[in-house]
Amino acid sequence: MESKNGDKIWKRREIEEPLINSLLVLRGIVGLVETNFKLVKYDEQRSAGIISCFHKHVDLVRSAILMAGYRLDNTVMYTVKTTGTLKKAIKILESMPKIISHNFVDTRKE
Repeated sequence: MESKNGDKIWKRREIEEPLINSLLVLRGIVGLVETNFKLVKYDEQRSAGIISCFHKHVDLVRSAILMAGYRLDNTVMYTVKTTGTLKKAIKILESMPKIISHNFVDTRKE
């Protein structure tokens, strides 16, 4: 996901909490558990991270990413790339430039 509020560097916890809260608002505790949501990796220098969830809930997690941006000072956040494996997601994350924006790669578990 990418952020349009480039003047702030977010810490991992500052990113993770609004994402979890957005999932709770959208689907409640049961929905959060069903997605198997995890912020697997977060790189502050790239302001990018990897989110893992079950493949059936990718759309729900993408919606939560958009909602979470509004909780972070009206920051626009969105998914950059979706892949099926963690190995490929890490490769994509490492290929991203070190800039101040929020880029997330979703991984789907099957």
